[in-house]
Amino acid sequence: MLENEANDAERLEPSFPGGYDAQWNDDFHNVLHVLLTGEHEAYYANYREQPAQKLARVLAEGFAYQGEAMPTHGDKPRGKLSGHLPPTSFVSFLQNHDQVGNRALGERLHQLASAEALRAAAESRVEVEITTAAEVAQAQQQALLDALRKRLSRELVVSWKTDPSLVAGAVIRAGDLVIDGSVSGELAQLRQAVVAG
Repeated sequence: MLENEANDAERLEPSFPGGYDAQWNDDFHNVLHVLLTGEHEAYYANYREQPAQKLARVLAEGFAYQGEAMPTHGDKPRGKLSGHLPPTSFVSFLQNHDQVGNRALGERLHQLASAEALRAAAESRVEVEITTAAEVAQAQQQALLDALRKRLSRELVVSWKTDPSLVAGAVIRAGDLVIDGSVSGELAQLRQAVVAG
């Protein structure tokens, strides 16, 4: 087990000398803390912008920061690509002794977040709505569901829809989490970027 503030994915590679099986995934904790409590001071400021997208990346790829600039580290890059690592490389947690000990009053998460938010975070089942541009073959559906189960570590209650306006790709909604991998979603983001200038 590794503490690895730098998110150095190489330390979790089988070929790394001394080898580590897994590490505490601080990105998972930090982004969920922001989503559950609304706090965004100190190192939580790194997760203030687009927290749902950061959570989606953590669930899909392991680390939220994989070489991007991190605001509280002087905008220096943090982390390395981690999507190739198995989910078992990351120990995801809502709170541990470090987070309690780092708080001046030692508050635990149940003192900082609403009961409803905590219940949603701890729920063992999650409703998932998957919208695709066209019908998806059974084998592809199964592969996607297997990947989602593996990453979310929860029982899935799934509904499928088709929406040709997506052009291609899919949109996945799991509770408040939205992963938009559609062409129309990408075009909307490009349009926003151009308008923002």
